[in-house]
Amino acid sequence: MRNIIFFFLIFFVFTFIFTSKVSAQVEIKINEVLPNPSGDDKEGEWIEIYNSSDTPFVIDGYKLSDRNDKQIVLSGSVEKWLVIYPKGESGFAVANSDSTTITLLGPDDSEIDKFIYVGSSEDKSWGRIPDGGGINSEKLNPTPGGANEAPPIPTPTSNPTPNPTSTPVPTESPTPKPTVLAVATKRPTITPRPVVNNNEGDDGDYVLGLRDGLSSPSPDPEEEVEKKFPFMAGLFLVGGTGLIGIAGYTFIKNGKKEYNKDSKKKRNDGFNKIEIKGNDSKESS
Repeated sequence: MRNIIFFFLIFFVFTFIFTSKVSAQVEIKINEVLPNPSGDDKEGEWIEIYNSSDTPFVIDGYKLSDRNDKQIVLSGSVEKWLVIYPKGESGFAVANSDSTTITLLGPDDSEIDKFIYVGSSEDKSWGRIPDGGGINSEKLNPTPGGANEAPPIPTPTSNPTPNPTSTPVPTESPTPKPTVLAVATKRPTITPRPVVNNNEGDDGDYVLGLRDGLSSPSPDPEEEVEKKFPFMAGLFLVGGTGLIGIAGYTFIKNGKKEYNKDSKKKRNDGFNKIEIKGNDSKESS
C-alpha cells in the first residue's frame, strides 16, 4: 500500500514539473528589446517579458543570458509585461552590434525562449508583433510595459501628375511669292546687210536690193557692240549707182541721136518741097 502511495506521489510531482515547464514555454516570452536608447544612457537599455496567459506567472529562479553567456537571475511574477533593466549587472549587456541573442532560461537552465536581433537605430526597439508573435525589425517606437505597436506604414508621397502641355501647332508662314525684277534687255541693233540679186536677163542690168536683218541681242548686256562701217554695202551701192547712171546716159544719148535724125530728115523733106515749089513758080513765069 505504501508503495502505491509513493508511486502516485512521484507521478504527480513529475507531472506538475513537466506541466509547469510546458506552460512556461507557451506562456512567457522575451517580447521587446531596446538596445540603443537615446544619448549615452546605457542604463536605459531594457528587456521586456510578456505573459500570454490571464494569470500572473511566477519567474523566481528564471534567468536571462546574453551572447557571452553572462546571466542575470529573475524574481517576482509577470502580470502581463515585465520590464527588466540589467544596468550592467554581472556583466550582462544588451549589445547593439551584429547579430545578438538573448535567451530566457528556466530554473533548470532549460531554454524557454530566444530573441535574436541586430544593431538598432537610436531609440528604436525590436519587438514581437503582435505581443508574443514573430519578431519584427527595429522600426518600433518603444513601448515598455505596454502592447507593441506595428510601425506606421509610410504613406507614399504622391507625385503630382503634371498636366500635359499642349504641343503648339506651328503657324504656317505664307510662302513668299518671288519678286519679278525687270531686267533691262538690250534692243537689237538692225544692221543692214546688202543683198545683190543678179538677174540674167536680156538687158544684162543688175538690180541692187537691200535686206534688213535682225541681229540677235548679245548675251552679255554689258558687252560693247563694235560698230563697223559697211564697206561692202557701200561698194555695191556705188557700183550699182554707176551702172544705172551709165545705162541711163546711154539710153538718153541714143534717144537723142534718133530724135536728131528724125528732125533732120523732116527738115530736109521740107526744104525739098520748097525747092520744088519754087522751081514750079519760075517755070510758070
